Amino acid sequence: MGGLPAQSNLDLPLAQSAGGVFSTSVRLGAQGFSLIVDTGSPYLLVPADISCLEQPPKLSLQGCIEPNDFRLADAELAPTVEVYGAKSGRVTWYEASAVSFEGGRRGLRGGLVFGGADRVVSTESGALLGLIKRVNTSPTSTLPRSQLRPTVLGQAPTWWGRALVGYRIDGPRRRLRLSSEALIPATTDALPLYDPRADGDGVEHVCCRVECLRVNGFVVRPRRLLLAVFDTGLTGCCLSHSLVAETHLGLPAEALPADASRRSIRLNGVRSVEVALRTERGEALVLRSGGEEPLFYAQSIKVDWFTGAPARGPHVIALGQAFLGHGVLTVDIDAGRATFE
Repeated sequence: MGGLPAQSNLDLPLAQSAGGVFSTSVRLGAQGFSLIVDTGSPYLLVPADISCLEQPPKLSLQGCIEPNDFRLADAELAPTVEVYGAKSGRVTWYEASAVSFEGGRRGLRGGLVFGGADRVVSTESGALLGLIKRVNTSPTSTLPRSQLRPTVLGQAPTWWGRALVGYRIDGPRRRLRLSSEALIPATTDALPLYDPRADGDGVEHVCCRVECLRVNGFVVRPRRLLLAVFDTGLTGCCLSHSLVAETHLGLPAEALPADASRRSIRLNGVRSVEVALRTERGEALVLRSGGEEPLFYAQSIKVDWFTGAPARGPHVIALGQAFLGHGVLTVDIDAGRATFE
């Protein structure tokens, strides 16, 4: 068991896949996994099946568990239905008695609750290290309390011995830092984060208000609040159906989704996207990507995070590695601040 670890930071190496996302290695008990570092999800998920040998090759490379490999989590943490990408599937919740990361040190206190995802979810998500720390337990949450599970960062006092309050994903240097101390100096002009739980979001997505959106070079002016979500588990960008329906993104009618009831629709008419964010001191930070970036694509997705969606609540644009992968994203979760360099 032992005392608290001496260091305040956990520095982990990152590997980049052909799809642009970053992954890091973790051991749960005696088993190793390669986890996609995902700022857009809250949980640690690994593929689970009745036979790991029958998993598709892509998932087998990330690691896999079978039903008897780990102890089931407490009875109140029953299996849940989770939505990733365009599909939903079943996740069973387990507990690992020990946790260790490559380049880090073993957790000192107890275990970690994590999800074993069925093949439907795993095919969409892969194995994930989710970096969303907080969920929404209020009565107005669009996710009922019975569906919420312990997040990876929320469990840090158990598996590491310290609370984690921030992280830095350094794409060029291929490093992930998890920290028990703020990483952004108070004197730095940072981006103020917006807490979407006020609008009913079931988890605290890492996002900012969008000051200006340009699609194919043209300004798009939505009437409702537009939020930019930082999502390192995503390759290109995703725009909510509500945003596309309201603004048409300046695209011709034939380039727009014909069936908005579908969860995900590719937007082939979008050649470039530029998002301007405003810092605490009023400076503009512009994130852009387009056809010159091999990872770039745009799709329209169904977003049902907010109370009254899709008729009310913010619009969303999720920015993936085509926007973030070549820079350094730092997020001080508890302070509600972020920087991107």
